[in-house]
Amino acid sequence: MRLQDLDVDRGLKSIMQRRRGLFLLAIPLILSSFTHLWNPVGFPSIQTDEGTYMRRTLMILEKIGLHEGENIYTKPFDHPYFGQLFLASILGLVGYPAVLNPISTNVESVQSIYLMPRVVMGILAVVDTFLVYKIAERRYDRRVALIAGIFFAVMPFSWLLRRIWLDPIQLPFLLCSVYFALDSLHNKNTSEDKKPLLIILLSGVFLGLAIFTKVPAFTLIPLVGFLILRKSQNNFATFGLWLIPVVLIPSLWPIHALLNGELSGWAEGFLWQATGRIDRPLWMAFEKVFQIDPMIVVLGIGGLIFAALRRDFLVLLWTVPLLIFLQWIGYVSYWFLIPILPVFCIGSANMIVKLADKIRHKNTRKLLAFSATSCLCIFGLISTIILIGNNVNSSYFQTVAATARLVSMHTTNSNDNNEKSVTLVGNRWVPGFSWILDLIFLEKIEYKKFYTKIYPINTAKAFVIVDQDFKRYIENKE
Repeated sequence: MRLQDLDVDRGLKSIMQRRRGLFLLAIPLILSSFTHLWNPVGFPSIQTDEGTYMRRTLMILEKIGLHEGENIYTKPFDHPYFGQLFLASILGLVGYPAVLNPISTNVESVQSIYLMPRVVMGILAVVDTFLVYKIAERRYDRRVALIAGIFFAVMPFSWLLRRIWLDPIQLPFLLCSVYFALDSLHNKNTSEDKKPLLIILLSGVFLGLAIFTKVPAFTLIPLVGFLILRKSQNNFATFGLWLIPVVLIPSLWPIHALLNGELSGWAEGFLWQATGRIDRPLWMAFEKVFQIDPMIVVLGIGGLIFAALRRDFLVLLWTVPLLIFLQWIGYVSYWFLIPILPVFCIGSANMIVKLADKIRHKNTRKLLAFSATSCLCIFGLISTIILIGNNVNSSYFQTVAATARLVSMHTTNSNDNNEKSVTLVGNRWVPGFSWILDLIFLEKIEYKKFYTKIYPINTAKAFVIVDQDFKRYIENKE
């Protein structure tokens, strides 16, 4: 009878712990759903690269091809294909863009074109929050997981995940790879059982997909490989099994180019993306992220130093190889740092918890940890709410609609698909929305940059998009 009562008590405790765990997990997920899905087209501002990736996504949806040809704005083969394949598959499931019934003269219609892909980015960010929580819980405990998850959900840097970039698409695959590697460590079965081997293989598949989305993800190979070797007790056969999808999946990119006779173009685009552009050092990217969210940068660097003192290889191997690689390539945009933002949250959360644990008095320890964390999270949430409540894209949508209306008025009825009707001259704004004109409204336009040789103009009409870049160019010419 006593044994039965003991089993019942254990069962009740297990149920209560599960419910408590689900409740704690729900907190960052609810916060993340708000911060990443509220006002997705109003904030942040539309960035040029979003247009590049949406063009490639629409090319797949329209069955035109996997990449663009050589043009004045981008180089083919600058990035692998999986980002646009993944986004196209998600948008294609809901019938995008036909389901929107876009009307070129309607500002609301143009806005809706951006709404669906940005909602997808927001959903991915919520998935990221879940994975950050689970990784921190698996590696440390629920206290660290809760703080890390809330940091990731509410800190101002989270708006970086709202844009239609490859990095937010890549991030959940990176996090899945790390989580499955950690999960294999905690699996109680032996390394010869099928279940942990399947988990290890999944970790390799997700890391391979992350690299197939954007190449710098390979810098996580030391971290995930280290975790896999620890699980397998330095069994290199198991490590080799994990490594197969890590290498094979991204290899589809050059193999596809080779089979299509485009290997030289692939090499040119790959090298240009890695080393062929102007200098933009790593410190400038950190400076920009610091301007966006100084708190998470300070906490993250503090967590990194704390991890170094405690030899926490999860934080160190996640962060250091990527920073070394970015410093080496010499061209770093601030969104290249998105892959280390989760570990900044995890490392800083662990630092807060471990430092609080050094206080001997239990009530004081709990009060101090709760107060410090609450103040940081409330400040971060208020700052984020102020940001995401802004509408900074209204003039952009009006410009796109007006340009589409103007171009449609001068479109020829020629049956020659290669004949361009209108020349559009501009700089940043033009590549940002040219995919809407070309692939959704099906206008036949020739594009030129205003700071290059624009003559001869081979169309009957030409229009110039005048923005701050154009004004500065004219002033400098004078």
